[in-house]
Amino acid sequence: MRTFRWRETCAVLGLLLVTFAAADARASDIFPHQIATTLGLATDPPCTICHRDLNGGTGTVVKPFGKTMQGFGLRAGDLASLVSALQESERTHADSDGDGVSDIDELKEGKDPNDPNDEPALSRDGGADAAPIIVTTPIIPEPEYGCSVGGRAGRGGPGLLSTIIALGMGWRRRRRRR
Repeated sequence: MRTFRWRETCAVLGLLLVTFAAADARASDIFPHQIATTLGLATDPPCTICHRDLNGGTGTVVKPFGKTMQGFGLRAGDLASLVSALQESERTHADSDGDGVSDIDELKEGKDPNDPNDEPALSRDGGADAAPIIVTTPIIPEPEYGCSVGGRAGRGGPGLLSTIIALGMGWRRRRRRR
């Protein structure tokens, strides 16, 4: 009769936890590069374009541009939602800092779309045919996303881990009864 190898099982469960947590940690780290790729920027913008500091994480999207992007449907770890939000921002000429220059134009000029005093070298007089600039201040529900390093249920996060642990415990109990 085989005996249950609790140490080996715990090691496998720990490895699974680290693997799934690492996948979620990388999920949004690529957002700055995706912004640069989508908009044709020379360099990736810093995470602080949306977050309060470089640590990122859930609940740290405090910058106007980050809030605007969430208003356009941006979700953590979802590159398609990022591209879609950038396209919508460009289409509507969203201006998170209210300086009269769209966020996308500011990003393309290497300026901060959160700082009304950091104006790009673009002409503010676009002529009669220029598209109107719309200032957006959407109401965004919590939680906040972006360069997040937290796990999410349903994507290998706590939900999967709980299921694995429950199955392991049930299997162990069943083996002890025999």
